[in-house]
Amino acid sequence: MTGRPLILIASAALGLASCATAPDTPPAAGLRATGLHCEDLADPQGVGLATPRLSWRVESGARGQRQTAYRVIVASSADRLARGEGDLWDTGRVAGDSTRDLVYAGKPLASSQPCWWSVQAWDRDGKASAWSAPARWSMGLLAAGDWKAAWIGHDAARGKDPEGDFGAAQWIVFAGDPTPAPAGARYFVRTFDLAAAVSSATVLVTADDRLALFVNGERLFTSPSAVDSWKKARIVDVAGKLRPGTNRIVVRTENTTPGPYGLLFRLDTVTADGSRVTVVSDGTWRSTDKPGPKWESEPQSAAWPPARTVGPNGCSPWGRLTTTAVMLPPPRLLRAEFTASKPVKRAVIHATALGIHDLYLNGDRITEDFFNPGWTDYAKRAYTRTYDVTARVKPGANAMGAVLADGWYSGYVGFGHNRDHYGKKLRLKAQLHIEYADGTTQTVATGPDWKASTGSLLEADFLMGEICDATKEPDGWSRPGFNASAWSAVDTGAEVEPVLQWHPGPPVRAVAKVRPKAWTEPRPGVWVADLGQNLAGVPRWSAFWTFARSVRRPPCCRRRSSTASATGCTSMRRRPKR
Repeated sequence: MTGRPLILIASAALGLASCATAPDTPPAAGLRATGLHCEDLADPQGVGLATPRLSWRVESGARGQRQTAYRVIVASSADRLARGEGDLWDTGRVAGDSTRDLVYAGKPLASSQPCWWSVQAWDRDGKASAWSAPARWSMGLLAAGDWKAAWIGHDAARGKDPEGDFGAAQWIVFAGDPTPAPAGARYFVRTFDLAAAVSSATVLVTADDRLALFVNGERLFTSPSAVDSWKKARIVDVAGKLRPGTNRIVVRTENTTPGPYGLLFRLDTVTADGSRVTVVSDGTWRSTDKPGPKWESEPQSAAWPPARTVGPNGCSPWGRLTTTAVMLPPPRLLRAEFTASKPVKRAVIHATALGIHDLYLNGDRITEDFFNPGWTDYAKRAYTRTYDVTARVKPGANAMGAVLADGWYSGYVGFGHNRDHYGKKLRLKAQLHIEYADGTTQTVATGPDWKASTGSLLEADFLMGEICDATKEPDGWSRPGFNASAWSAVDTGAEVEPVLQWHPGPPVRAVAKVRPKAWTEPRPGVWVADLGQNLAGVPRWSAFWTFARSVRRPPCCRRRSSTASATGCTSMRRRPKR
């Protein structure tokens, strides 16, 4: 098995024809325009601005040389540009030394339109340079109405969020509160004894609206301040804070507005002698709204009145709660087929996601970019990317596919062991624009006719890693002719409606290859590679093995990684490199 290459050198191969020198302006030595950029990017695709900004540099081998004038031409094709035809825009000769942020002011540009451009400069002596090497950009979908694609996903693949097992725990409140309870802080305390040292101890806790957990006088956890964060019970490891003898748990809750509030708590402890001790919130706890000084550490709470019980997990008004137990749904596979009935002149895909995606066309991944379309505040906007796939569209039957994973939208991000920061329902929106040689066009867009399933990737998360079972990969799922009759219909619509915005930055790409400096074997069969530096990268490995003739399927690949691609391999694990 050979995994995705560790690192690829980023490069841009344009394959453009040289731009001809205008006949009335013979080239002069000493000055040339180079480094052409549109919106500060080299040959960007899918630009989302109707009037993008153009920039370039001037270079010369002579001292004191400078630009005194320039001319920019923009053409609708490489052939027109090569003939010196600026059919979209021709600035003519413009006096000035500016080389930055020239705003396009030519003919109105349409969605998906390609643009080719070149620059000519005049030096300090008024002599014209040769035309620069050609550059290009293409337009994205400029108006919301240009998007014909729908948001699609596969919600069943996520499964149900894990529910908290609170056992015999009861919701408890301060007995002195009226109904409805006023806003403010309440304090709950419980002491218990342990006969031996602790091997493991885990708290499952929530409080409406917020809480702070103290064990033996030390604050161990504070709940998020987000609205309704109490609906997801938190798991807190407290083993290192418990001790043989008497232990004291205090929970400070905060009711942010008048109305229902409460505490639900369970502690499961295993001691070194194998004994199990469980402490749950019930009528044995004590509570108050006036705790006095040093309430978190001093045992003055014996005078607090007993807490009042309301009901178990699932009772009104709270209902049954889910937990922050690790949840790692499999990435989704999405596919559809289409027919290209005529010779293709040009084809581009515009795509975005609530999550991250890899796009496929006729069995091949269309880009080596990582983590598309990029991170943003999904409640406000989702980035779009555009890819030229002209060479990948074949006459006749074609297939378009995508792998859709949690990414930043729904996966684990940042500290706090939290996921679903923006939402739970992963979505893809993709639109293939085909221009035929006869001038007609065709649009292939995500919609209810697409099919969905899962594949070899059982888990894929930035922080938690990846697990792949190559025996579960549907062979040829992104190729035409694949039998998807057992696949599910996609879910449509999205839980948020962000503005779709062209990504203004470069994609994430591999830029270097780093080989291990040393290998160590900390225990038999376990190898550790020392790369000699900190990096954000993707391991690459090769493995070779021999199978008995009775083996009927490829081996299982189990690995933990930060990427989303795998084929058959022996048992491996990989943690994200941070």
